[in-house]
Amino acid sequence: MKRFLLCVLLALGMLGQSAAAQAVAKEQQSAASVVAGDGTSDNATAVVRGWNRPYVSFNASKVNSSVNDLLDFDLRGFTLGWLRGFGIAKKVPLYLEAGAGLQFRTMKEGIDMADGSDVASLDTRINLLSLHIPVSLIYRFTLPGGLSVSPYAGLDFRANLMGKLKVDASFNDMSDGLDISLFDKGDMDDHPWNRCQGGWHAGVGFGYGIVHVGVDYGRDFNELGENMTMGTTSVTVGLNF
Repeated sequence: MKRFLLCVLLALGMLGQSAAAQAVAKEQQSAASVVAGDGTSDNATAVVRGWNRPYVSFNASKVNSSVNDLLDFDLRGFTLGWLRGFGIAKKVPLYLEAGAGLQFRTMKEGIDMADGSDVASLDTRINLLSLHIPVSLIYRFTLPGGLSVSPYAGLDFRANLMGKLKVDASFNDMSDGLDISLFDKGDMDDHPWNRCQGGWHAGVGFGYGIVHVGVDYGRDFNELGENMTMGTTSVTVGLNF
């Protein structure tokens, strides 16, 4: 419980820093001459007013076991969130972007077997809910026709709020099941998954008008669970305001 509270406090601290940076950006805006909405001005001065972006991200995660490849599994899901970008230089299109999103990922596998009159099945499902906080450094190239290309890289912070493992097994007319909290020491025999995770990401975004599309890949610095590391590919669609 103490580790979970520490995760939440760290997350709130990062959001607070983001809010402070937004205030600085507003001050810069009043001193900058911005006349176009595509990130340029008459004297090629970069936009410092930045943007707000509600977004949805489709996430494909691969969990790798350092013990046995047979223990690897995939998580699929999505993130709903909000990002704030702001300029950090007046004459260079360099930006800092931060925000938060609620991330849901799941895994489901089923095995059915039959041998004569005997029928058996095993269904396994994992549900994982997290608070995801990305911070990215972005450089924007503005192309003719209003298209922009923005390579970026940054850090991720994740507070895992809920994790459930459900197993249902049946053999002929008999059935049984398990419902396990992945972050509970008792349920996980003193080997719970980690509540706090940090990592890195790198990718590229494309903008046209208010529409943003991006793709990136990242990996966590620390383990999700004992002997388990995770990498994630994400495709994001958002609207800049």
